[in-house]
Amino acid sequence: MVLVKADGRTSLPRAAKENLLEPAEGEGIGPDHDEPFPLADTVIHAWVHYMEAFGEIPTDLSEYTALMKELNA
Repeated sequence: MVLVKADGRTSLPRAAKENLLEPAEGEGIGPDHDEPFPLADTVIHAWVHYMEAFGEIPTDLSEYTALMKELNA
């Protein structure tokens, strides 16, 4: 899983990461639904330049580049 549109100004990305890596009983994956979800280290933030580039290709894709490197490692 990848956290996308993460707003670093809030605690929501951190809380989501914690819930995915340490799910409550019966809310995870696996046969007993208690195992953590596979989560990428790379986080894609909700940067303004992504929103401003709607319908175009953003000029700064560094987070996506980092994600591709992580997935290909």
